[in-house]
Formats: sequence, C-alpha cells, structure tokens
Amino acid sequence: MTATSSSTPGMPAAVLPAPRLEPQPDGSVVEADDIPFVTGRFWEEEDTPPKLRRGDALRGLAIEEVGTRYALCRDLFEDHARDVMFGPCIEGAVFELKLSGPAQLSMLDGYLTVPLEAPSHFHLCIGRHRGLGRNSTPPELARRRECSRASFRRLVHPERGPRSWQLELVNGAGEQMITFFLPSPYLSPAMKPLKVPDWGRLALWNALRARYLGEREPQPLPEVFEAGSPCG
Repeated sequence: MTATSSSTPGMPAAVLPAPRLEPQPDGSVVEADDIPFVTGRFWEEEDTPPKLRRGDALRGLAIEEVGTRYALCRDLFEDHARDVMFGPCIEGAVFELKLSGPAQLSMLDGYLTVPLEAPSHFHLCIGRHRGLGRNSTPPELARRRECSRASFRRLVHPERGPRSWQLELVNGAGEQMITFFLPSPYLSPAMKPLKVPDWGRLALWNALRARYLGEREPQPLPEVFEAGSPCG
C-alpha cells in the first residue's frame, strides 16, 4: 500500500514507498515503514566535550534543530507519555511499561536518559556518540550503539486484519532497542478488550505518520477485523 506524502524533513514531497513486508511464522505479516532521519543542527554544532542537555531546553526546538530521533522520543515520552506503552519486544519476552506523566528527558553524548520511578531509568543512544573525557568511543562501536532505524510497524493477520500498531527503534547492529505500543482500536485506555473497535484510537498513529512520513491521508480502515480481541 502506498500513500500520498507531503514535504517533511528528510523526505521531499513524493509517493511513499510500499512498506517492507516481514512474514511471521503464524501467517501474519508486519508492514514496516522506515522514518527518514535528520541529524539536527543542534547536535552537529555541539561543542567538544559534549554537554548535558535537559529536555526543557530542547522542548521548543523543531525537528530540523534536534533531529528526527530526539523529536520522535520527545513526542512519545513527553507529549504522549500517558498514551503509549514501551519496552523490549522479542520472541519470548515482552515488556509493556508506562509512564505516569511526561518524562524529564536529558541528552548526553548521544544518549537519551528516560527516568522511571527513582532510581530506575534507562538510556537510548539516539544521537552523535563519541565518548566522554579520555574514554573516547571507537567509531565502529559508536555506529553499533547508535539508533540506525526507526520504523512504523503494523501487524496484520490474514483473517483478523490489523492487530497492533507499533514504533520500533533499531541500533546499528540490527538489534531492537525499544518498541512503542501505540493505542489500539481493540483496547480501551485501561487495556480492556472492546466489543466494538474504537477507530479514533488510531489518531496518534496517523498523526505521527503524518509528521514523520509526510502522509497526507490516514491509512484506510481495515475491511476485515475481529472485534473484542486484544492486539497481539
């Protein structure tokens, strides 16, 4: 499926390429759309050595300034903290965590820090990473750590239709860093199955695709679906 695109940082006005299809063992297919990256002038001009940058100083800066990856995390961890769940999602292990409110983000040497309940927190390497002080990071290792791909991922079952709407970050080694679980029309905000799908819960999915892919029109609603079932 293709969709009309408008001008967006890193992508000129054009028709979006068809999604990358990833067949799953159960017959489902993941439709993946990669987000084009803009590095961000703020980080390109950063002094040496890197300085700690707090989220409040970056909040009003546009994508062209802070870069695609930081802007995306800012959208999800600050502006929509109560709407998304997140965590690693691999075969045999799925973490579904949720913030109680906007996170107080910070950046240092390419690493985003996201605080949880003190003292818990986690780090994501989403920017230029060089190492601190005398502990310089070899370029090859820096490339391995840094987020190299962010993609929208929709899991579609051949009989039940779309089942989940996600965003995934992957590092330079092709390893998953984190998955964001976006609101599902099959589940209430309290994660309870709905008897009738609430398609309005796809608003965040559509808004993010419009911002980061330049998609002018939302994806059409599925013709085949099974109400009352959770995503999976």
